[in-house]
Amino acid sequence: MKREILIDREPGLVRVAVLEEGELCEYFLEREGAEKIAGNLYKGKVQNVLRGMQAAFVDIGTGKNAFLYLGDEGMDRRDFAFSGETGEDAAPPPLRVHNGQELLVQAVKEPEGSKGARLSTHISLPGHFVVLTPRSGLVGVSRRIGEEAERQRLKAEAERVKPEGMGLIVRTAAVGMTGEDFLPDIRALSALWQEICARAQAGRAPCCVHRDEDLVARTLRDVLTGDVDRIVVADAGEAERVRRALQGFAPEMARRVEHYAGGVALFDAYRIESRLDKAMQRKVWLKSGGYLYIETTEALTVIDVNSGKFVGSHDLQDTVFRLNCEAAKEIARQVRLRDIGGIIVIDFIDMQSEEHRETLLEVLREAFRRDRNKVNVAGLTSLGLVEMTRKRVRTSLSSAVQRTCPCCGGSGRVMQEEHTARRALRQARLLRASGAAGPIVLSVNGETAGALRRLRPAGGVYLEVDARKGPNDYHVETRPSGAEEGLEYLE
Repeated sequence: MKREILIDREPGLVRVAVLEEGELCEYFLEREGAEKIAGNLYKGKVQNVLRGMQAAFVDIGTGKNAFLYLGDEGMDRRDFAFSGETGEDAAPPPLRVHNGQELLVQAVKEPEGSKGARLSTHISLPGHFVVLTPRSGLVGVSRRIGEEAERQRLKAEAERVKPEGMGLIVRTAAVGMTGEDFLPDIRALSALWQEICARAQAGRAPCCVHRDEDLVARTLRDVLTGDVDRIVVADAGEAERVRRALQGFAPEMARRVEHYAGGVALFDAYRIESRLDKAMQRKVWLKSGGYLYIETTEALTVIDVNSGKFVGSHDLQDTVFRLNCEAAKEIARQVRLRDIGGIIVIDFIDMQSEEHRETLLEVLREAFRRDRNKVNVAGLTSLGLVEMTRKRVRTSLSSAVQRTCPCCGGSGRVMQEEHTARRALRQARLLRASGAAGPIVLSVNGETAGALRRLRPAGGVYLEVDARKGPNDYHVETRPSGAEEGLEYLE
C-alpha cells in the first residue's frame, strides 16, 4: 500500500495529511496558541473528590478542572499484550486522594464541549520504537504486530534493555528491531523523566511540567512507519529539519523526505481542501452509486448505508453484500479522517445470509487495522445494527475546523419564513394590545419580508428589511411618530 505524509507550515498554522493509495485518510492541524494538551504532564491540585462516582476533579491550570478516574488502571491494556500481570504486577488498587492533594498527572484525552480533559496517574513517555512507563515495571508489545513469534521476540528484547524499576511498551514501528535499537529512545526518555521529576519537585501546583512535542515531531514519532513511501514538505527549511530529526532514529527514512517546489501550494496540488470539504458533509457518495449518511450527536455517531443509484448485476443478496463491503471500507476511512470517537452505530443494508454478515464484520475489522486509535467492533445487534467504539483522544475534525451555526444553533434546520413572519406578527399584536403608541416596525431579513407581504397583516405594520438578520431573527418595536418615513407599510 502506497503511503504518503504531507506537511505544510504557514504563519500560525501547521497541517499534516496522510494519504493511502492516494486517498486522504488522516488530517491533523495545530494552531499557534491553541496547542493540544493530551500527552502533557501537569502538577495538579485536587479540587473535589466524588467517592460515589470514583472521580476527582483536578485543577491543572488550564481554566477548566480535569477529570481523574479513581479506578485508573493506567494504559488501556487491550492495546498491548502484557504478561506476568499477577501479584505486584496486577492492576493497581483504586487511587486514594483528598481535597488539596497535589498529583503528577498526564492528560490522556482532550477537553471537548462542556467536559474537561481526562487525566491519568499512569505516565507514558512515547519514543519512536518504545514507550517508557516510569511508574510501572511491565513490558508490553503492541497487538497491532500480527505475528505472535515476533511479539515474543520483541518482548524478550525489551525485557533485556528496560531500565530498572521502569516499564517499556514496544510500538508497531519496532518490527524487526533489536534491544540495541531501543537504547537511544530509552536514554532520551529516561533523561526526560528525570527532568520532569525535577520540574514537578520545584513547581507550584497547578502548573505544566512537560509539554508534548509539536505536530510535526509527533507525526514523525507516532505516524511514521517503514511502509511510508514519501514525506513531502512544503517548506525547504522544514524539510531539512525533518531530515535531521529522522537521522536520530530512522536514518533510512530521511532519504524519503522531499521538498515540494511546485507552482501551486502543496495541499492544493493534492486537492486536500476539496477532500476536506467532502469530509464535512453528512452525505458521502460511494463509487458504486450508494452513499453513507453520517450524523454525530454528543452521545454517539450514527452511520446509515443506502443503496442510492447502485443496482448491481446479480441477485439481490449479492448486490447488498457487495455494497455493504464497499461501505465498510469507506466508513473506516471516514471515521479516521473525521477523527470520530466514542460509540458508533452502523445501519448496513439488511442481509439474510449469516455467512455474509460474518464476512462483513471481518471486512470492517480489517478496514480499521490501520487505525492508530483503539477500535472495538462489538458485532451485530438483534436489530441488525453494528455497534462499535473508537477511543477518543483528540477533538474531532469537525470540532477543529467548524463552529456552531449562529442561525440554526447546531440543529441543521431553521424556521420556515412564514413561521417566523407569523411569530413577528403575533408579537406586534401583543405590543399593540399593551397600549403601545406610535408606528410598529418589524425588522426582518428579505425572505421573511416576502412572507409578511403575502400574509397582508390586518391592523397595519411597517416593514424594515435588514440583510444582516438570520432566518430565525426578527425584531419588533414601536418608534416615534415620523421615524417610519421611508419604510414599507403593510396592510
